[in-house]
Amino acid sequence: MFVDAVADQGHVFEARYFWHQTNDPYVKFLAEFFLRRSNRTTVSRFLPAFLARFPVADSLAKADSSEVLVEAQWAGMRARTACLPYIVSRFIEQPSWTVRELKGLPNIGEYGAQGMGLYIFGLPVFPIDNNVRRVVGRWFGADNEAKIAVVVEAIRCEALETGGQARLRTAHMGVLALGWDSCRSKPACGSCPLSSKCAYSTRAGAGVMVR
Repeated sequence: MFVDAVADQGHVFEARYFWHQTNDPYVKFLAEFFLRRSNRTTVSRFLPAFLARFPVADSLAKADSSEVLVEAQWAGMRARTACLPYIVSRFIEQPSWTVRELKGLPNIGEYGAQGMGLYIFGLPVFPIDNNVRRVVGRWFGADNEAKIAVVVEAIRCEALETGGQARLRTAHMGVLALGWDSCRSKPACGSCPLSSKCAYSTRAGAGVMVR
């Protein structure tokens, strides 16, 4: 039931942002890179101009760091952005990457590598950030990191078994969408399409103290 519900949300969500509708790994890479520190509204607004200046990976790989910093000042992460020409030059060296290999690139990190693995290279991973922790933790009543990890693994396996990597991707998108739209730090359960089955929402509606 949970995978069905979040996959439905994911299908709606993927139409919101242009980088989910392209097959260009360079565009997806830049979106995932900037999304590690910038919100989706900011990236959606400014990334097109950045791509207009550096339309292909080779143009960014050969660019001077100072020029890249000017074009990406909206991102607000100068040290990371200054490394982009080098990172992209490495990124285009091979047609596919594992999560472990992506983690070896500067300023990518575990979650960034998992996100790129899922959305660019179709790897069977389910990246866990605070949005995933909130949605999964609240819906299933999983109150610690270990329990959340077990539930996420079950979600990952069910998504793969019922629709392969495409379903895994849309399920992950759906969880993220719920985390941004409804299941925020201060939850808006009334607007959440999963609230009727959510352990957190059910307990809150019954007047039970919840965290």
